[in-house]
Amino acid sequence: MEAAPTELVLALLDDYVGVRYTNIAFLMLLLYDHALTFDLEVSRIWTLPWRMPKILFLINRYLIPPMLLCDFIAKWTAIPTILSIGTVEVMLILRVLAIYAHSKPMTRFLISLFACEMIAWVTLSVSVIARTSSVTNNKLFTGCLFSAPTYFYTVWIPPVIFECVLFCYVLGYGQ
Repeated sequence: MEAAPTELVLALLDDYVGVRYTNIAFLMLLLYDHALTFDLEVSRIWTLPWRMPKILFLINRYLIPPMLLCDFIAKWTAIPTILSIGTVEVMLILRVLAIYAHSKPMTRFLISLFACEMIAWVTLSVSVIARTSSVTNNKLFTGCLFSAPTYFYTVWIPPVIFECVLFCYVLGYGQ
């Protein structure tokens, strides 16, 4: 039995409101985290020499969040996500390499795997973005609304596999 059009609209409205509140909650959580950790950041990050970990931290902390604004997302939705998770993954690679005493074979393997992951991720993202359209002139719903293909979740497969590999290497160290 099909739901009445009114019930479908109410269900959509309920989901939409939930997403809006969730986005606001995450923004508040991000601001709260910045407020709580700013003194630690100043003492531990700002005093470091300009090297890869400091640069990646500052990119992820200050460059990515403004990119999450609606107008930017409407045109370039995957860029902030790829940049943010990519910088975190480079930091994870550096930590795994530190655990393995910067072994040359491990370095080559992780860099090659990371490059493959990024190529796959960007390729899948471009495919999804090409088939994603923004919903405009909607009187009922306002904000950042998109119509994405049903396979949009596949863009998350490469980073999940890569991070699982990193996790396994950390778990397997010393055994």
